[in-house]
Amino acid sequence: MNGNIFKLKPKEVNRDEENAKDIITKDENAKDIKTKGNGIFKKIIRRLDKIKIKLAIGLTVPVLLLVVYGAISYTVSEDTIISNYEKSVEDTLNALRDYLDLGLDFVNQKSIELMLDSDLEAVFNHSGSEEDILKALQSKSALRDSLNTAKSVNPLIAEAFIFGLNGEGIATNTTKDISVIYQPFIESEYGQAFMSGNKVSEWVGEHKDLDSLLSNGVIDYNRDNYALSVIRKKKVSNVIAVIDISLDDIKEKLVSYDLGEEAIIGFVTNDGREVLNLSDQESVFSGLDAYQSMLSSEEASGGDYIRYNGEDNLFLYSKLENVDAAVCALVPKDEIIGNITKVRSVSIIFIAFAIICAIVTVIVIAGGIGNTINEFRKTIIKASQGDLTTKFKTKRKDEFLALSNGLEEMMESMCKLIGAVQEVGIRVSASADELSATSENILTATKEISQSIDNVEQ
Repeated sequence: MNGNIFKLKPKEVNRDEENAKDIITKDENAKDIKTKGNGIFKKIIRRLDKIKIKLAIGLTVPVLLLVVYGAISYTVSEDTIISNYEKSVEDTLNALRDYLDLGLDFVNQKSIELMLDSDLEAVFNHSGSEEDILKALQSKSALRDSLNTAKSVNPLIAEAFIFGLNGEGIATNTTKDISVIYQPFIESEYGQAFMSGNKVSEWVGEHKDLDSLLSNGVIDYNRDNYALSVIRKKKVSNVIAVIDISLDDIKEKLVSYDLGEEAIIGFVTNDGREVLNLSDQESVFSGLDAYQSMLSSEEASGGDYIRYNGEDNLFLYSKLENVDAAVCALVPKDEIIGNITKVRSVSIIFIAFAIICAIVTVIVIAGGIGNTINEFRKTIIKASQGDLTTKFKTKRKDEFLALSNGLEEMMESMCKLIGAVQEVGIRVSASADELSATSENILTATKEISQSIDNVEQ
């Protein structure tokens, strides 16, 4: 019983043998896989070990670096160009704003000057005496001259009107008698609001009530005759002065600033009047949410990218200081990055050209090297087969020419060496023949001596 304790059951023995076989089989499979993997790796290494592949890799690296450089340059250029363009547009709007601010302030100062002019009192607030009437006529002529001079000096002034309760009226250019428009004007909707308000003056984008009073059967005076107007009152003298700003002058200024073919520049008053650099549109900015946000903003200038007509546009504004208005601009983003697109196109063309040059270089250089090596290999095979007359010829002028000359010298040296060996062999053969003849002579002499000795003994 004790002897059976250390005996294994047959099934347990079979299991251990099977496990051992499985382990051996797995090891063999692992070795096979490793061998196959090494074989594939060696094949890949062998293929990569060719001159053509090495050249291709060597030229691909700088081309790839060129591509990376182009991509980085494009990104940096894009950010820089966009930033510079935005700053340029902002500076342009600020310059236009400063021009309009200064010009409109001069106009406003002129309206104040007119209201403080002593000639105005003489015309619109005289007693009716003969002396006052005569003085009023002289003052009226002086005021008219003053208005015409201001119009000729300041290109922003389109027309100017002064009219009062006493039935007098002075204008720079009109075929209608404006002496009778004071009462109808102050009774109009706008006139009532203006006269009852605390403001002595205000800038408006349009004065429809006054336009209808200034129009007649021959002339239709409307918003197309002016861009905006300053209206000033002097309640003490019951006088109103209106100076209209030239629409053509402002539009000319807007058109003179080139922000791009699709860019829109506009002068927009807070009451919604717009003067644009376009001829086929009358309103663009007033309906934009960004413009409405601008009205409630305290920032003097600013902007952001917005969607307009289904495209991304840069919206910028610059508020006037002395007038409730702003200079606005809409520039399509495609217009901004137009120059960047050119840079990108040039970069792509240059990189493509570099790649083509690299491929051609690899083909030409590797092909030339490969062909030369194959020619040398064929010549070496002929030499190994005993044809020492073969020549290593090449048309190349580089290191392969030096190699060809070296191989030629080696072949010549081998031929000389073989010739020398052959000559030594001939000499050795001749010496052997002489030695053989001498040996035969010695043998013959020896035999003769031996015969002589035998004869003497007898």
